[in-house]
Amino acid sequence: MAEHMAQQNAEGSRDLSTLVDASAELQHLVQTIWRLRQPDGCPWDREQTHQSIGKNIIEEAYEALDCIEADDAAHLREELGDVLMQVVLHAQIAADAGEFTLADVARDIDAKLIRRHPHVFGDVDAGSSDEVLKIWDEVKLAEKAAKDQAVAAGDAAPEGLLDGVPTHLPALMQAQKVSRKAAAVGFEWDT
Repeated sequence: MAEHMAQQNAEGSRDLSTLVDASAELQHLVQTIWRLRQPDGCPWDREQTHQSIGKNIIEEAYEALDCIEADDAAHLREELGDVLMQVVLHAQIAADAGEFTLADVARDIDAKLIRRHPHVFGDVDAGSSDEVLKIWDEVKLAEKAAKDQAVAAGDAAPEGLLDGVPTHLPALMQAQKVSRKAAAVGFEWDT
């Protein structure tokens, strides 16, 4: 990240002070959630599991979406905080179980964003949103090919056609995702 920030700063196109502020505040939030889950912390927070609070992340996301659709920045700030708290809490639950940490989550999404934006972080040119989407699709195809190679080598389990379609999506959204995946392999629904 420091490399990207230095490049951005050298170009002189952004004020980076908000990044420093965000880093400090995120660290404080992580420490707060950690403290809540300690033996002398909050009994309710200590008892929570991914399963017991799993639907909360969806509820908070919908509340944030309501604020977006209402163009309500003041409440959006609050609701995004609730979404962020859910992410940090789930990561802490995982860390407590020895599964992964928030740093792992951040590192993985950062690597994915950089990999899927070679027009920003690499030497690929994209002059329009359409070109960006084409690059995005090409990168996703390369990622799928790498997964397929891992499956062929016995290093990973094969994925089914509908893997990646969350079972808890609202029905219409789930149907749209299934339809797109089916169309991608040549299946078209009769209308």
